[in-house]
Amino acid sequence: MQRLFLSLLVVAFLNFSFSQDYENLHHLLGFIANKYPITVNIFIYGSSVKGTMYYDKVGQYIYLTGTYDGNNMQLTGKTKNGQISDVFDGKFNKSGIYSGIWYNGSKSKSFNFTLREKNKKWVKTRHYKLLDRDSVPFGKEYVTFSFKFDADYPVAFPVPKAGQLIQRQLNKIIFDTNFVTLEKRKALLNRIKGLWKDDIKNAASTDDPYPYNYEYQIGTDMDYQGNAILAVEKYDYEYLGGAHPVYSTTFYNFDLITGKLLTFGDVFKISKDDFIKKFVKPNLDEVVQEYEQWYGKEVPLPDTYCFLADSVRFLYHMGTIAGYSEGELEFKISYKDLLPYMKPEIARRFKK
Repeated sequence: MQRLFLSLLVVAFLNFSFSQDYENLHHLLGFIANKYPITVNIFIYGSSVKGTMYYDKVGQYIYLTGTYDGNNMQLTGKTKNGQISDVFDGKFNKSGIYSGIWYNGSKSKSFNFTLREKNKKWVKTRHYKLLDRDSVPFGKEYVTFSFKFDADYPVAFPVPKAGQLIQRQLNKIIFDTNFVTLEKRKALLNRIKGLWKDDIKNAASTDDPYPYNYEYQIGTDMDYQGNAILAVEKYDYEYLGGAHPVYSTTFYNFDLITGKLLTFGDVFKISKDDFIKKFVKPNLDEVVQEYEQWYGKEVPLPDTYCFLADSVRFLYHMGTIAGYSEGELEFKISYKDLLPYMKPEIARRFKK
């Protein structure tokens, strides 16, 4: 019966509906005993506190509950099975510093701790990699094969439920499946390498003199984490013979509180036509004019955008508004210039 009660407590906490009020969230980084780095994310509602923490070297969630009286803050951390693992007793001041005494679950050990509110490293990531190179004779030459999978992947978030949603979306829209597992990465490699070998075999049987040097890259970077937003960059590079390679960069911006993938309409209140007139044309004037004269229609919105520390980066893929030889076209706009055209719930995160 007691085990069932603890399970129900954990389920209730996991399903706790965190407010979308960004100002309630405090992202704290620091150390226990000056040598154990931890990350703490807490929501404060009046005198109540709820949130999560993890030891940076471990990355497993510990769930926090506690009280706050405007100065003193006590937090109790429990693992998924309901066992008390950490207790914090200290002061949380207006400068965003939380310091005091940390105890283990049985209170048999204690150390000083100091945490500071930060606007970086909101998400713990892991790096996944797989490389392969090969070459085979082709006539009097050799043809080569190169494969590179190089991805950062988020594994721990301020809000676990939102993080799980982000992971599901990343697996679907970026990888089509979970390529962060070694088996999936190897399956992708073997499929592409098999195509390369088939093309060489077919070329040899028809005396095709063209060298089949194949190169394939896929990867992700966490371009920005701050203000409860995570911006993920996915890049693809593919050369499978022909006149030139094909590559693309696509950004995905997530709200770390809700897990929502933020579209242009979620972030900006300015209309499509007004955005093009005010921001696209001044930055890409000659390209825009040529596109509109050639196609007889207005240039579209940028294909993708990305939050950065001081600006938003907008990008057109190869071939969208210019020839492939032009590559990807991009420009940046500072938050100072964009804030009046952003929706209030997003703009307030970037106001200083």
